[in-house]
Amino acid sequence: MSYYDSRNRIRLRISEIRLQPSISERAIKVKIFVDGVFIKELPSIERGQPLKWSDLNIIDASQTSRLELALYERQYRKHSQYDSDSCLVSELEGIVTKMLKIQGTQYSAELTILDQTQAEELFAKSREKLGKIGQTGGANDKFKNTQRMFKSMLEFGSAVAELNPIAKTVLAVCTRAWERLEEQQKSGEELDDLARGLAGMVPLVDEVKKYAQLESLRQNLEEFLRMIEDVSIFVLERKTKGFVVQAFRSVFDSSDRDQVEELVKRFQKTKSDFDMAVGVQTMAMVATADERELLKQLNPVEPSGHDPSRGCQDGTRLGVLGYIDDWTADQTPSSTFMWIYGQAGIGKSTILTSVCNRLSEKGIPIVSFFCKRDDPALRDPLRLINSVVHGLACRYPPYGKRVAKAIEANSELCTSHLRVRYQGLLRKPLSGIENVPPQPYFVLIDAMDECGADDNRRQLMEHLLELSSLVPWLKVIITSRPDSDIRSFFDQPNTMSVSRCDLQSYSAANDIRAFINVTLNDIAIRDEWPADGVSRLCTKAGELFIWAATACKFIIKADDTRDRFRQLINENTSGGGFNGLDALYMAVIRNSMADQADDSILNMRRCIGAIVTISMRQPVPIEVLCEIMQPYMKSGPLRKVVGRLGAVVYSDAHLAGAIRVLHPSFADFVLDEARSSIFWVDPIERNIEISVGCMSTMEHELRFNICDLETSHLLNREVRDLESKIEANISGQLAYSCVYWINHVVDCDDKATARLVANILDNPRLLYWLEVLSVLRRVDVAVQGLRELSLWLMLYQRDIAHYVWDAYRFVFAFSDAIIASAPHIYISALPLAPKQSESTTGSLQL
Repeated sequence: MSYYDSRNRIRLRISEIRLQPSISERAIKVKIFVDGVFIKELPSIERGQPLKWSDLNIIDASQTSRLELALYERQYRKHSQYDSDSCLVSELEGIVTKMLKIQGTQYSAELTILDQTQAEELFAKSREKLGKIGQTGGANDKFKNTQRMFKSMLEFGSAVAELNPIAKTVLAVCTRAWERLEEQQKSGEELDDLARGLAGMVPLVDEVKKYAQLESLRQNLEEFLRMIEDVSIFVLERKTKGFVVQAFRSVFDSSDRDQVEELVKRFQKTKSDFDMAVGVQTMAMVATADERELLKQLNPVEPSGHDPSRGCQDGTRLGVLGYIDDWTADQTPSSTFMWIYGQAGIGKSTILTSVCNRLSEKGIPIVSFFCKRDDPALRDPLRLINSVVHGLACRYPPYGKRVAKAIEANSELCTSHLRVRYQGLLRKPLSGIENVPPQPYFVLIDAMDECGADDNRRQLMEHLLELSSLVPWLKVIITSRPDSDIRSFFDQPNTMSVSRCDLQSYSAANDIRAFINVTLNDIAIRDEWPADGVSRLCTKAGELFIWAATACKFIIKADDTRDRFRQLINENTSGGGFNGLDALYMAVIRNSMADQADDSILNMRRCIGAIVTISMRQPVPIEVLCEIMQPYMKSGPLRKVVGRLGAVVYSDAHLAGAIRVLHPSFADFVLDEARSSIFWVDPIERNIEISVGCMSTMEHELRFNICDLETSHLLNREVRDLESKIEANISGQLAYSCVYWINHVVDCDDKATARLVANILDNPRLLYWLEVLSVLRRVDVAVQGLRELSLWLMLYQRDIAHYVWDAYRFVFAFSDAIIASAPHIYISALPLAPKQSESTTGSLQL
């Protein structure tokens, strides 16, 4: 069975290759070639054994390609080669078997092509497999993530199996891949990353079941099926390299890591297209095209919701989840707001993810927003409000129509102050709705303590509390640390009706024990730990899940796990409080160092400091980090240090591999001198280094017409391929530097750094910088930043402060033109600037 895709290829699925005669007196192996290019070597079959290969072989090739086999017969330690007849790939389409004569021998090869009958059989088998996935215990978390991925893929295929002709075939391949994994009962780093990247498949299945019959979604569903099959091929490929070669154009022609990133990107793009198509179908019932365009102005954060793969391990946290389940099912009008709180590392985000999963599984509409302090969009209260509004508008059309009407009447609502947004986009539209939906809706906000500053966070909580009482069908759940500003808010008399869930009152010791057992038990047996080793680690963990998770990562990544185990047991690393967590973090850092020399300590401080300090603005990939830190640290050592810190930092596939802190408690640790000692991240020193790196990058990379725009007659939004021009010409380090260099400069008190500012704002580099901000749609950075920089320079470098103020006035005056078009910096703003303006005088001759 095969099908054509848009690139005019054929995908062959060869389910079996059998030789006749079926027994040989000599060992035989076979290789597959397409157009003379080696594709795969089939395993050698010893003398006297049936000459049959039943592994699924999948080949993507052009219709005009020719396929042939080569038979190798072992004689006296040498192999004699015999080639088969060749056949056009197109000849194999639509047939069940094909015979190829092996020239110069008595053999013929019978190729069996996966046909509809076999697909039907495997489809039935997949339904049986689907019911059993996850029923067996003892799997570690990585393998469970992979289980969820395959379960969701099989469920997706089943949902469209009767509507799409290729679905059952795809499910057959998917089932084969799952059987392969099931035999191994383990999942590597790449598969775990892939499973996390495809976590959005879980909630997608319910949407597919609703809309699978819509003809307008047919192409999108087929793209999902192709992606599912390619994921399955990747899994099969990992066992035997060379398993799939796409003779026309391979997407598997790089490393496993590159393949994972490509598959995740494909999934995100396909899901985005699907969500958009479904949104159109849903909104079509209640909204015009103009109304849909209006809702786009909300610009919600994507993705901002929960990652289904990051929920609690099966069978854990049942007590607290049961309490929350009871509350979500409670129909009492006064019970509409819940605050879940607990110390850092106790598992708040994991618990809320499980709550989201449980509500979604029941078909209850949810809008979730998971705040992150190291993500500008996910820590912004304004973006949170817009995302909640957009989520509710898409899920409840009557509300969506009212929001669109409000935006049409006042488009500034989407970009206004917090209170104005809340009043115009939530309070007024919801208050006017009389219809009550048949089931409740939930808004779930994680890590409120990581969103905004104290003042606007309090205002946000006031709005969310009122939101939960505006209509009887809407409930709100938030999680946070019990920080003083949040606790004082919930100590007010008007919050007495708020349901509280103190995670400290639910013992997590047994759940942590289950987690550590599943994660480390096999390793403990393999590496001959003491009999009570895992139990002693569980005792050390106490009630902190983050201690357990970090310790497990720390051990798993070690060359000698027994040595790491002894280190954790012998040191004062009990997880009962900050002292234990601090000792664990200190052990992780020290073990990430090649030695304890002063230069190694300095490099470690710089590396951790760069990650934490930059992440406060915008996390960046390792390549960008290396470029920014280049004046102080070579790329090689920095990459090694980051690689060794895998227990506390990670590469986020959703953000192009950005390096992020695994848990906020680690950032808290390194930013506190009393706790982190010699590894303290001194904010002033680190900001000096990063600001120097940013300014060095800008000096070397800024240039006139950086995006090579061919005409000044088009506005930025009218340049059709502007995004590709940005990607080709503006490096990641330049983009970061242009947006955040002023932030880093004003966060240090260094005169030498202040003097470097003149190099950046010296004409014409000021204009080149504005070019980059224009195409990146971040001119606001110059408007706000230059004013702040001018005030800061009055303290450290007064002689250039007035020049910066002049530049601020120039940008403020011509911001509309700069925002609209990068070329208009030169053809509109510059000619109209006052001739005596110091910020532009040197540029008038350009």
